[in-house]
Amino acid sequence: MDLFPLIPLTAALVYTVGTLFVKQSSSHGIGPWRTTFVANVVNGVLAVPFWFIGPSFESWGELIFPVVVSLMFFGGQLLTCLAIHKGDVSVFTPLMGIKTVFVGILAIWVVGEQSSMAIWVAVFLSAVAIFLLRGKGHAERERLLPSIVFGVGSAFCFAVYDTLMQRFGGDMGFERMVSATFSFNALWSLALIPLFKAPVSRIEFGMWKGLVVGSALLAVQSIGMAIALSRYGRVTEANIFYSSRGIWSVALVFLMGNWFGNSEASAGKKVMATRLLGAFVLAGAIFIAVVFQ
Repeated sequence: MDLFPLIPLTAALVYTVGTLFVKQSSSHGIGPWRTTFVANVVNGVLAVPFWFIGPSFESWGELIFPVVVSLMFFGGQLLTCLAIHKGDVSVFTPLMGIKTVFVGILAIWVVGEQSSMAIWVAVFLSAVAIFLLRGKGHAERERLLPSIVFGVGSAFCFAVYDTLMQRFGGDMGFERMVSATFSFNALWSLALIPLFKAPVSRIEFGMWKGLVVGSALLAVQSIGMAIALSRYGRVTEANIFYSSRGIWSVALVFLMGNWFGNSEASAGKKVMATRLLGAFVLAGAIFIAVVFQ
């Protein structure tokens, strides 16, 4: 039995729960810069053990690949935090499923795969899904644009990250790629400190729970996906399973949003049902891109 799909499927659920915890902490005014900083530092700390297992780096030149990959991950993580703070989880999380379409297109240049009509059909269906994911009412539309802009930007960065992780991880080994990539990612996060509206030490004790729990969950799923891509490859297949986070995000916001202090479900059953339909359309687009490409 092929257990590979369990990694991205589990990562998708963990990611969705993690974003809800981070979203909960954002309601206390922590802000996207400190949130990104804490999330990346937690990620870097959890990746430390990988420095002590597997082969070591033989030269400084080998670090160039993790540096490039980490920059793409940092960009995706930053845009994700901006989307969490400025947008709606039930919009940008399903929207980020378009990453699989980006992966299919990027694979043409990175690994020389041939393009197909299925990719462009998937792009069209993705546009339809974006239309369905839109909200109604002035307040929701104000949050719609950042959800789309930051969500699509994050999806592109993570698509490049996934593709490069598979491209270089297979040769270097997942231990070296995971350890170096997430350590550099934590290092880049130091550049965010001047943007803080207050020091991290000023975050109140009660705010730390959601932030730390959410950051840890996001870190665990990030490392899990990195191991899957580095060790097993199958980047496009991994993303079709990982896209299930779009369905999870709508379902969990609707069923458990109040527990997380999330008010998105108050948009009404009709709006949430339309968003759920959009999530399924996007999943269908991704399925076409994967199966028929």
